[in-house]
Amino acid sequence: MKSFIAMLILLCLALAGIGVNFFYVNSFADRMERLITDLPDIQSPDCVSAAEQIHAYWEENAPLLGLSIGYSIIDRVGEQSCVLVACAEVGDVYGFYSAAALLLDAVGDLRRAERFSIENLL
Repeated sequence: MKSFIAMLILLCLALAGIGVNFFYVNSFADRMERLITDLPDIQSPDCVSAAEQIHAYWEENAPLLGLSIGYSIIDRVGEQSCVLVACAEVGDVYGFYSAAALLLDAVGDLRRAERFSIENLL
């Protein structure tokens, strides 16, 4: 009976951990998507600081996200956030908008990796 109770407690802790991780990843993805879509135009003087804010937010959260998200997605988001900052600093219009679009796509993949679906179970 003791082992059954211990198993139930561990199951509840595991489910709680899964729930916390789900909400953390989705709230992170929501904020990143908002920051990316609210980026000012590249001619704006605030463009570089907004891109740096996105990269700093990513760097702050990457270690925790790396615990449950695959390396390829983590690496892609990090790379695209660096490219976004670099293009903003030099004023590369096409690179900036390409990096923003690819970063938005990578954040979508990050969110998809934590979604409960049959493709994630297989």
